[in-house]
Amino acid sequence: MAQQQQQQQQQQQHQQQQQQDQQQQDQHQQQQQQQQDQQQQQQQDQQQQQQHQQQQQQQQDQQQQHQDQQQQQQDQDQGQQQDQDQQQQQQQQQQQQQQQQRQQEENILLMRALAAAANVRSEAAGQQGEHAREAAVGVGEGFRVYGGRGLS
Repeated sequence: MAQQQQQQQQQQQHQQQQQQDQQQQDQHQQQQQQQQDQQQQQQQDQQQQQQHQQQQQQQQDQQQQHQDQQQQQQDQDQGQQQDQDQQQQQQQQQQQQQQQQRQQEENILLMRALAAAANVRSEAAGQQGEHAREAAVGVGEGFRVYGGRGLS
């Protein structure tokens, strides 16, 4: 009887030892599971941070694109303004050239008119001079023919 009791006690102790070992293994597995869960949580956190950084980068890229578009629009506006300025300058130059041409044409017409008037005057003066010369010759002839006695 005593031996059976001892054997039973030993078996019970052995079973208890096995249970304790099993509990330790269970605890160890739980710890490992917790560590894995923590690692997964850390990985998720890192992924979220990466996604957040990517979103920020995308926002910055969009802002940069918007600024580039604004700059391009400003450049186009400046180009158009320069084109308009050049067109205005060309129009002003054309107007000035046209005014100069009109002025030259008016000057030419005025000079022609003055020259024509001068020719008329000189012709009239020449005719008067011719008449005066003819009159002088006639008087000289009269003195020569009549010897200064007059016409009576």
